[in-house]
Amino acid sequence: MITLTYYLILGTLLFFIGISGTLTQRNFIKFLMCVEIAVNGVNLNLAAIASFTADVSGQTFVMFIIAISAAEIAVG
Repeated sequence: MITLTYYLILGTLLFFIGISGTLTQRNFIKFLMCVEIAVNGVNLNLAAIASFTADVSGQTFVMFIIAISAAEIAVG
């Protein structure tokens, strides 16, 4: 069984990979990809905490963030 700890570790790892990429990349496209990786790490943490606490508002917030990220990708 996968517990909350595994999801939080994976989300935090994704977040720090994205942040380290944003600090080291000079190419704008790679920079945007690293920002998206960091946002997905935060989304994973929010979704994991919301599902383990059975809170619907957390999952709704994650859906809004995904929609905003999709709009950002479409514009950029």
